[in-house]
Amino acid sequence: MQEQPLNLPDSTILIHSQALLRMISLSGSALPNEACGILGGQFIDTESTRLSIETVYPIANRATSRSFTFSFAPEEWVSAYYAMQKNRQSLVGFFHSHPTTPPIPSQADLAGMQWSSIPTYWIISLADRDASNIAHVKVYRKAGQTWLPSMFTQISI
Repeated sequence: MQEQPLNLPDSTILIHSQALLRMISLSGSALPNEACGILGGQFIDTESTRLSIETVYPIANRATSRSFTFSFAPEEWVSAYYAMQKNRQSLVGFFHSHPTTPPIPSQADLAGMQWSSIPTYWIISLADRDASNIAHVKVYRKAGQTWLPSMFTQISI
């Protein structure tokens, strides 16, 4: 039997359930500070427009004002990147949290994202959580020189 190719939209972003839950958990554990890290996964096509996020690699936040900004700890950034490569994954995204603000890039976020060639940028907002304690998750995708809000599909394996 011949395997059928995946018929996915041109900008598909898939995220494994455990990776999404890990980002949310790390964000909650870091309160009142911002959490941050990198996302490892696979590109589904050669144009790098469709991707699957499999693993979250947390990186310590070394920013001076951690409650409203983040900066990767350099030694952990290198270790996380090597671990990701050891697992035969590609760097497919960055994430960080907003403890008290919506999941919209701040001016500092936009300045940091400006030079990035990484295809996705995730913000986990813990602001305005209701009784169910649900975080608000937003993913942004690079389109030329700007970042646009995108949709993602949560998958279970």
